[in-house]
Amino acid sequence: MTPELNVTLNLAQLIMLGGIIWGLARMSKAVDVLSGVTDRLTVGLDHITTELTAVAGRVSFLEGSKGRRSTDRLR
Repeated sequence: MTPELNVTLNLAQLIMLGGIIWGLARMSKAVDVLSGVTDRLTVGLDHITTELTAVAGRVSFLEGSKGRRSTDRLR
């Protein structure tokens, strides 16, 4: 191989390596951003689950109260 061709190939390989490193860095940043979004969604879903559980408890209590009253009326 001639030295000019060898330098050209080495330069092309360095450019490709730089592109790969740049792409991996962008993917890493995207994963970090998605991780933050996932954490916020998890907190939001935990809050929604807590509220729905509380509402289900209230509805269950009201249905139980209503059920007792209807049995009182039958007596």
